[in-house]
Amino acid sequence: MRLVILPIITIVMAGCASPPEQRVTASPPAAVADPIDQLVTSLSSEVWENGVFPDIKLPATASTEEVVTKIVAKTAFQNAQHASVYNVTKFKILKIRRVRIPGSLPDLYTAVLIQTDFGEKIVLFKYVGESLGWWSRVYDAKASA
Repeated sequence: MRLVILPIITIVMAGCASPPEQRVTASPPAAVADPIDQLVTSLSSEVWENGVFPDIKLPATASTEEVVTKIVAKTAFQNAQHASVYNVTKFKILKIRRVRIPGSLPDLYTAVLIQTDFGEKIVLFKYVGESLGWWSRVYDAKASA
């Protein structure tokens, strides 16, 4: 009986003597936050919708590109580095998404990330009725690490 137990104890002790191999792996790099998500998060925590907006009289059935083109054409942008105002002359739509921003009813907007000759911008808009047309705001897209 002693002969059977001794090999078993030896095997168990040998298995306990050396710890299992541990591998250290690097964490994947942090993903760059989506600029539209950043804007939605930022606006969700503040009063932001009040104020003047460009007069965009297009029907509710207007395409996203038609609405964005009108908004960009009627928006003057401030250049903080040179204290000057400029108009975007060219843009390309990079991403279109429906977003929900709490705080107003209805709280559904269209967010469009565009590349302009002055960097990336986010055009945020929604149809507010025949008499007012399209409510809109344009924001700088903030890069994030």
